[in-house]
Amino acid sequence: MRMKRMSRATAGLAVLAVLLASACATVKRPEIELIGVRVGGVGLRGATLIAELDVNNPNGFEITTDSIAYQLLANTAGSGAEQWQPVLQRTHTERIVIDEDDITRVEIPIDFNYSDLSGATRAILERGMLNYRLVGSAYVTEPVRRAIPFSRTGSLSLTSVR
Repeated sequence: MRMKRMSRATAGLAVLAVLLASACATVKRPEIELIGVRVGGVGLRGATLIAELDVNNPNGFEITTDSIAYQLLANTAGSGAEQWQPVLQRTHTERIVIDEDDITRVEIPIDFNYSDLSGATRAILERGMLNYRLVGSAYVTEPVRRAIPFSRTGSLSLTSVR
């Protein structure tokens, strides 16, 4: 009798494992594309950049992101050289639902003080440009919470902003 119970328990666990494995096999990895970064505003002490992310959910069910961690770096070298200096590192916490088989645009405000730029300030004043690199991860919940990385390198003109 004891052997029969053990085999039922083992069979139950095996069925559960197969069901979980088949459910996980159908989950497609969401994709994040950093579309761009634009100037949101400029003040006397600092500025706001807006990072635009497209979150693509290729699954037949909705997913949710609960936070997006990012680091902004500035190129402090001139003449085409690269010397990346960390400016800030933050986490944007907002619950965002991405519908099934859909792409959702997410805008992340990046506020910083000019003093955060330190070594990049001179390069910005000389060129009127901020050469940036934004790297990070969006934390997406699905059957399992996971980080989806993104990055983009670009330039922003600060001469036309008023």
